[in-house]
Amino acid sequence: MIAAEGLYYRDHGNNDSTILKEMLLKPNNLLSSLDPGDATLVDQGFQTVQADVESQGLRFFMPAQLDKKQALVISDQANKSRKVTNSRYIVEQANARLKKVSVLR
Repeated sequence: MIAAEGLYYRDHGNNDSTILKEMLLKPNNLLSSLDPGDATLVDQGFQTVQADVESQGLRFFMPAQLDKKQALVISDQANKSRKVTNSRYIVEQANARLKKVSVLR
């Protein structure tokens, strides 16, 4: 985690992908901490901002999704998806520890 951005109210206009998009567009905010080529690990709810993230020179990693005509994910996709999921798990565990500490204060 490199940034904790202000309050965003939970409504139809503020989902995770729109918040990330807004953060990418603000000058001297999230982008000031990232270098071209840095990786972003996201879940499937962020697929709508992939082009925005990549246009900033960042690498975009998201677990694979099945196409409507696909019955199974091909092995290459499955392996990449597993790596993203394992990496995201580590991040989510760190977030959970931070939340637990802030609740105790």
